[in-house]
Amino acid sequence: AQVPAFLNDKVVVHKILTTGKYLTVIRECGEGGACPHAKKIAFSHNDRLYAELVDQAYQYASETVLRLLMDKNNLVDRLESLKHYFLV
Repeated sequence: AQVPAFLNDKVVVHKILTTGKYLTVIRECGEGGACPHAKKIAFSHNDRLYAELVDQAYQYASETVLRLLMDKNNLVDRLESLKHYFLV
């Protein structure tokens, strides 16, 4: 089977899978999930172009998940509560 050359890079493949997971979390939390960097991709021989698009989507998704967990869902407070419950 033929796959695009940029998918031979394990880092790019990992970012694609992780971005998809993050976007699913964002969507399940009711925060939308549409990446503002998403656009129609035209074929290009420049593999770096695809890697840059993946990087942009990954950056958006990871920042959004972190903000969602830390700010909206108060992750630190919840972890402190669990620590207090189990360790005190």
